[in-house]
Parts: sequence; structure tokens; C-alpha cells
Amino acid sequence: MEKVWEIQQKRITNISLSLRKKYYSELPDDSCYFDSPHGIDGNMSESIGAWPEFIFRGTFCRRTFKGYCSPCFYSQFPLERKETGDNYIKMVRNQFDYVIDNFEKLVVKRQFGSIQQKELDAPITFVMTPTGSYFDDAEFPQELRIEMLYKLATLSKNYKMGFHLLIECHCKDWNKLDFNSENTKYEIDLLKKLNTRVLFGFESANEYIRNVLYNKNLEMQEFTSAYKEVMDNGLEAGIFIFAGLFSMNDALTYKDVCNSICFALDRNIAPVIMFQNVQQYTITDVLFQAKQINLIEPFTVMEIVLFLITEIEKRGMEYMEWLIADPKGGPPVPEFNIFDCAKITSQENAEKIYDMICELRLTRNRHVFILKAQSLKDTSNYREYQQMLQKCFKYDCLPENTDRLLLSAENIINERGKKI
Repeated sequence: MEKVWEIQQKRITNISLSLRKKYYSELPDDSCYFDSPHGIDGNMSESIGAWPEFIFRGTFCRRTFKGYCSPCFYSQFPLERKETGDNYIKMVRNQFDYVIDNFEKLVVKRQFGSIQQKELDAPITFVMTPTGSYFDDAEFPQELRIEMLYKLATLSKNYKMGFHLLIECHCKDWNKLDFNSENTKYEIDLLKKLNTRVLFGFESANEYIRNVLYNKNLEMQEFTSAYKEVMDNGLEAGIFIFAGLFSMNDALTYKDVCNSICFALDRNIAPVIMFQNVQQYTITDVLFQAKQINLIEPFTVMEIVLFLITEIEKRGMEYMEWLIADPKGGPPVPEFNIFDCAKITSQENAEKIYDMICELRLTRNRHVFILKAQSLKDTSNYREYQQMLQKCFKYDCLPENTDRLLLSAENIINERGKKI
């Protein structure tokens, strides 16, 4: 990593840590025992697809207190009231058992949309994963993972229907698995029975964007080893691609996300697009509330989705799985979102674009989305957006813009500290 990059990465780490510690210092001392996971309300806006997503609650992603993942702060649990030891094991077990015991209501009846996939005998799709990383033994011990998978495989057999399970993890945790152990072999066999796709946090194919701006702490070789091992073990892979980091304008974001989509498709990896909104106690939150940055435009969201679906069509990858997370959704529900904060896109068009994405996530009908997008491209508002793009700075200015915004964030945080 270049020296300038290394310095910026350390600054981003320090800012993220200071914001997270501030959050914990202000958090009420509430109980942190959960009998059920996120997702039981059946809100599709909290899922990456048109089916339910269950996220186990109760401990921290191990990257939280290392300052990694600058736009993210999902580990919002009381420091002193976390369950540990046997109580923690019992709590996580209760959460996945809650889903399994109520599977008909929570999963089978919440297959909201049409799903195109190769596994036509696997019509029941869902996510079950912890807050941070599925294969993190501190967060989700292997004994619990195997227990859950065995129960799901038994349920699939009883229903006489295939299941399609999606799990989310960090490459480092997958790479730490002992693939020669009997337990891991058994676990992978169960994952295969559930037609599992392993979704890695990847964020960007660009080294600077991934490891400096996002602060992922993930080298390309680690990722390459992870996804190849997934495929070698007969599983499918997917990657999260993140759109809208704090120092990137709309033109840079579009270029980077399109490059990362192509990176995924070239390797037969399913892309999962995530759009940044404003989560509290993040760098984005500090800069956005100080009016130092804007969120990306809804028109840029539309253009990214257009590129994704037309690129898949152009490549003839009809059965490639692709996913788009709800660009307003959580958990946690964002403080501010792209569609309510647009500077160029009109509110009317922002609402149309959001509705188009919701419809696409439900129906998978690419052609309807393309037709509606073309209609919006014929408006004067879209021409205004195009003029804005022409003014965007060039790619090689990104580190300089990052420096400027980091200094602003540091100054804002220092001023806040003086007032306390």
C-alpha cells in the first residue's frame, strides 16, 4: 500500500473508532438478550432479495473495535450487558430455532417475488447469518452452525422442497477453516444440501477504494483464495459491491461499481449491490450533517442498476444470481437515505426510481426496468443530471479529496469534544 494510502487508512480507522466509542459512551445500559433475530417482521426492505433475511443479534462483529468498515456500524449492542459463554450460545440457538420453529409463517409464506436460478428444485430462499461474519467462531461457533444447518436440511427433507440458503461472511474467516477436519467436511456437506451461496464482503475491485475508503482490511489474494475454495467445495459465491463512499462523487462511484460488477461476472460470482445511506456514528454521518458531502443521486442508482442488468443480458448469463439490497432499508434503518436527500434528481423522479427498483427486486423483469429508465432519460431533469456529471472531478483527484474531507471530519469531532 502506498504511504499516502497507509496514512489515510489509519486516519479513517481512528475516526471510526472515536465515533464508535462515543456511541457506546452514550448508550443506555439496557439488557442485551434476544430471543429472535432481525427480520421476523417480514419487511422486504431489510433483505437483499425478495425473501426474508434473518440476522442473529447479540455480539460484536470483530472488526468493530479495530475501526474497520467505515460506512458500517451494525454492532450497536451495550458493552457491559452482552451475553457471554453458555448464555450466549443459548441465545443464538434460540434465535435460529425461532425461525426453524416458525418456518412456514416466516419463510415459506414470505417468498415475495420471482427467482431465476439454476436450482429449480430449490424454490425457498432466505438468509440466515450473524451480525458480522458467518464463519467467525467467536460470533457463530461451528457447533451451532452445524446444528442449525442440520435442522434446516431435515426441514427441507420434510417439506420435500429444496432450500437456497445465503450466508454472509468475511474472507478471512472462511480462509481460517480447517478443510481437513471432519467437522468442516460435514458442515460443507450440509451447506451443499442447502444449495448455499457464500456472500463475501468485498465492496470494490479497486484496492484504494476497498482498503482505504471502505477500510475493509482485505487483500486481493485473500479474496481470490476464498472464492476459489468456495467453488472447489461445490458451493456458489457472491460478493457485496458498495456504492457511494464518502469522498467519491457520482461519476467515480458509477465507474467503480461497474468495474466491480464486471470483476464479479468474469469469475461467475454473483454481484450484490449495496447503496450507501447515512448510518449514525460514521464518517459519512459527520460529513453529511456538516453539509460537506452529498449522497449519490437516485439517477446514479438507476444507472448502476441499468448497467448490472444489461451487462448480465449482454453476457447471456440468464441464470446468474444478482441481488440489489433495498436502497432505503436496514437494519438499522438509515438516518438519511439517497431518495429523500437528492440535490439534482426531482422528488417525483426519485420516487419513480425507487419504485422501479422495488419492482425489479420482486419481478426480476429487466425489460420493464429498462423501458422505464429510458423514459426518465428523456426528461429535462435527467439532462440536468448529465450536466452535473460533466463537472465531476477526475479519478486521480480522489486521494486529495479524501484528505480534505478527513481533515474536516477530524476538526468537527475535535470541536465536538471541546464542547462536552
